[in-house]
Amino acid sequence: MKQNNPYWMSLGSGCLWALFGLAVGVTLQSGPGSSARQAAFSFAGGMIASPLIGLLMGQVSRLFQYVEVGMRIIIAGASLYAASVLFMMASLLFSALFRPMPPTFWANFWTTSFGAATFGFELSCVVLWPTAYLNHTVISRAWAQRSNREKTESIVH
Repeated sequence: MKQNNPYWMSLGSGCLWALFGLAVGVTLQSGPGSSARQAAFSFAGGMIASPLIGLLMGQVSRLFQYVEVGMRIIIAGASLYAASVLFMMASLLFSALFRPMPPTFWANFWTTSFGAATFGFELSCVVLWPTAYLNHTVISRAWAQRSNREKTESIVH
């Protein structure tokens, strides 16, 4: 494995973001009658899907080397929201596999996914948006190094 492989970095990044998602989820679900175990189960699907979400967002990181700072900020926010929606969808689908869900669950699946992601995004964007920007920057540099390495190897051969 080559150093700074952007695919492995994206997978690892997805795993770290799973912890952020769990922290936000536990914070939002804290209240009377709730436990960390219930919250962890509620977000287990998102945590399982997080490495794949990280790979997808790692592809978004490729754009960072080609755009200006203002657009990078927008991309970081949009990708954070998109990843949040995917995390919520995976969490809801996983929960539906193991718990009986009322018929209204499926009728409101899209609304619940986007609404919950929006609520979590609004409460945590002050911290998570700059973190997403930094994450994309680091992975973008790995993509650039990989591209330069491939160009150098093609010239040598």
